[in-house]
Amino acid sequence: MDLTQIAEIELLGCGAKSISLTAKIAKQDMYDSNTIFSFSPNPVGNERTITLQLTNALTDTEVTITIYSIDGKMVDFSKFWNDKGRYSSELQIDQSLPTGIYLIEVKNTKQDIYRKKIILK
Repeated sequence: MDLTQIAEIELLGCGAKSISLTAKIAKQDMYDSNTIFSFSPNPVGNERTITLQLTNALTDTEVTITIYSIDGKMVDFSKFWNDKGRYSSELQIDQSLPTGIYLIEVKNTKQDIYRKKIILK
């Protein structure tokens, strides 16, 4: 009987720019995204507009929003200056993105990175 174990299978990807969703992050680089930013609605409807709720770490700074597909490929990108004391911001997501589960990454100018799951329906 010829058997293959999962341990014997190696998955190879293409050379496209991607991030590792399972990358190990040093403890000092980890942030609680739940206290730094939130957004609604989630799941996001056909209009593809969300409202970001931000804390002090994301005000008076340039904010970079990147959306990655579940396999780690960048599918949407935007950048804006978030004024001091501004804790809410509207964001338009690319309307051509198909329904599915994505990863939204929010980064400030200090390169603090926060990530959450976002569902497009």
